[in-house]
Parts: sequence; structure tokens; C-alpha cells
Amino acid sequence: MLIIHAQIGHVAKTIGLPNRNVEEKLSQMILDRKLAGVLDQGAGLLVIFESNAEDKAYEAALGLVTNMGKVVDALYHKAKNIT
Repeated sequence: MLIIHAQIGHVAKTIGLPNRNVEEKLSQMILDRKLAGVLDQGAGLLVIFESNAEDKAYEAALGLVTNMGKVVDALYHKAKNIT
């Protein structure tokens, strides 16, 4: 796993935006899983992780939620037809 450190201030200066805007955007990208990393706001750093392995648990959880929704819908329709 490769770890890259980038100074938020340098990134902000390079793209011509205020530090706060860059921090907010990077934070959103991390939350949206578009960027694998963490923000160390105290040190002013962005730590990026590069991993080739996919997160199979996340995909499995999405499938579980989708299937549970289908089950609940089917039960609702069956219960609706009973009354």
C-alpha cells in the first residue's frame, strides 16, 4: 500500500482556492469514497492511501440492503392482500 502526504496549503495555492474550500472538497471526496485518504487538519496534511484491493464488505452490504428492501416490499404486498 502506497501512502502519499500532501500539504493542504500547497494544494490550495496550486489551484488558487482558499484552504477552507479545499479542505471541504477533499473531505467530501473522502466521504463519497472518490478518494481513499484522511485529512489531518492539525498538521495541514492530506494523507492518501493507494490500494488495489476492493472493499468487498461495502459491496456485500449494499447487496444485503437491496435484497432486504425487496423482502420488505414483498411482505407488505402480501399483508395488504390479506386484509
